[in-house]
Amino acid sequence: PLKLHQVEHIVFGEIPNDLSGTLVFSNHSLGRLQERIIQLHEENSKQQKLNKECRERRKQLIREKREMAKTISKMEETVHQLMISKFGRVIDLEALQTLSVNTTLEELKIKKLRKELTNAKEMKMWEEKIAQVRWELMMKTKEHTKKLHQMNDLCIEKKKLDSRLNTLQNQQGNAFQG
Repeated sequence: PLKLHQVEHIVFGEIPNDLSGTLVFSNHSLGRLQERIIQLHEENSKQQKLNKECRERRKQLIREKREMAKTISKMEETVHQLMISKFGRVIDLEALQTLSVNTTLEELKIKKLRKELTNAKEMKMWEEKIAQVRWELMMKTKEHTKKLHQMNDLCIEKKKLDSRLNTLQNQQGNAFQG
């Protein structure tokens, strides 16, 4: 229960007859609410100050952007004039860069093809040399085989002659003894 001295609800200098729509809270809570109102006013003024600084910064950035656009435009004009004075027309640098990269690639492909052709010629030359050396080896082998057969035939014939000589010597020796 509230006592009348605790109620501070006055409308036009009098306490109203109907207090049903009235909110009741302590003086301590009222003090905190009033402090919070002061804090919110301070935060609001800080936000307004920050907002003002941001608007100024935005304006400055817009000015800098315009100045940079002017500088870029001047530089592009200078580049165009230099291209016209040097080449007689405006050159697309991106296309030129792509072309130069492709030119380098094409040069490397041509170099590779030349190297492959040189290597193929060298391989053919070595294959011909190998075939020639194999043929010579085969001919030498045939020649040596023929000589071995001749030597074998001569050895067989020598054995026969030695055997016949021994037989004749034995027969002559027997004829002298007998």
